[in-house]
Amino acid sequence: MTDSDDKNLDFTLPERAAPRPTKGGGGVAILLVLLLLLVGGNFYLTWKRSEAAPQPAAARTGLPAEDLKQLALKLEKQGLNTAAAGVWKEFLQAAAGEEVKASSIWYRIGTLYQAADAHEPALEAFYRSESVGGGGELASETGRRVQESLEALGKFAALKHELAERVGLDEEAGAESGEVVAEIGPQKITRVELDRQIEASIENQLAMLAGQMPEEQRKQQKEALLKRFSADQQRLQFLNGYIVQEILYRKARESKLIDDPAVRAQLRDAERSLLARQLMETELSGKIFITDSDMSVYYEARKSQYVEPATAALSHIVVADEEAATKVIERVLAGEEFAKLAKELSTDEATREKGGELAAPVVRGQAVRGLGVPADALQPLFEAKAGDILDTPVESEAGYHVFQVREHTPERQKPFEEVRAQIHAELHRQKEREVQEKLLEDLREEYDVVIHQDAFAAPAPKE
Repeated sequence: MTDSDDKNLDFTLPERAAPRPTKGGGGVAILLVLLLLLVGGNFYLTWKRSEAAPQPAAARTGLPAEDLKQLALKLEKQGLNTAAAGVWKEFLQAAAGEEVKASSIWYRIGTLYQAADAHEPALEAFYRSESVGGGGELASETGRRVQESLEALGKFAALKHELAERVGLDEEAGAESGEVVAEIGPQKITRVELDRQIEASIENQLAMLAGQMPEEQRKQQKEALLKRFSADQQRLQFLNGYIVQEILYRKARESKLIDDPAVRAQLRDAERSLLARQLMETELSGKIFITDSDMSVYYEARKSQYVEPATAALSHIVVADEEAATKVIERVLAGEEFAKLAKELSTDEATREKGGELAAPVVRGQAVRGLGVPADALQPLFEAKAGDILDTPVESEAGYHVFQVREHTPERQKPFEEVRAQIHAELHRQKEREVQEKLLEDLREEYDVVIHQDAFAAPAPKE
């Protein structure tokens, strides 16, 4: 393309021709605008009225209050307690403004949650019942049920102060909970906060024993440990320990110890260990379920392992040689009293003054503790009657023993209930190993773990 051609090109747009005026066009436009204003205004007023007008209960909840009440009662009848509690809450919303005893409904909701072992929402409902109705005729029952739920949750410190506020042995029992027992600068530690710290400390300790005892037993153990802190001396001792740890921690933070590389390395190791342990505990808690049926089957399959062996309460006379022991046996068989002879002849100072009585019973099949007497030498004693003696002396490093049977306790099969906690612990450990092995196997595969055994002199561990 040449310069002359470029100059000949025209890139401008042609001017638009002015519109030809039409007769009456302005009036039509004004009418259209007015019409739009009228329609818009009417729509706006309709919308505002609908927004301001109160909607019926059925529009808010989907069902009218009476229908919700009947539904809640039906769910209760079928034992669907959690669902029934939810519908009763809807009922309270739908019946807002009507003559409804809200405190009674909230109390009912609490009992439903309690029946479903949902104790946290149960407590909320009971407290709402009291807030709405101020206790009233339900005060006594509400207090009892609050106590039950706190006990079920293992909140014994909270239970203690709850009872103090409700029942109080003195007029200031409730105020005692808020009594300040220590101060660290502006921080004030009240009696109830101290109790919570004690309870939290015990819970942390018992959490480490989760696999060794059932939940009910841990709760009993927790209650027993809390009783140790019922005296002010023990509580003061715990408080001192808590304060020492707190002020040392604060000083360490102020001193920037956390920025020390060695400290940070230890914190990382502690964090790694804590998180690894917590992950394992989370996996175990979510995958280990032990039922009564599991324990019963386990017990029946291993019943012989839960047998208490026969025992015998024994007395003995220890002399220097076999000839002296034989003479002792002859004198006993001739009618002399065994205890009297023991005091006269026995060289065992620990039992001589007690007529030769051994403190602990001898278990069938086990050696006598501290005497060095083999178990098979005592086997005939378990066939003898109470009062009989072993007519053959038994040799040990201490000398020659003449044994007498004072009392027999026969072998006993331990009933299931007696070994229930033991079985739970054994089953838990067994399932714990299975879950751990599966989890670690999956994680090794997920993270593509490879151990080069040939890099080590030691043999590869057996699977």
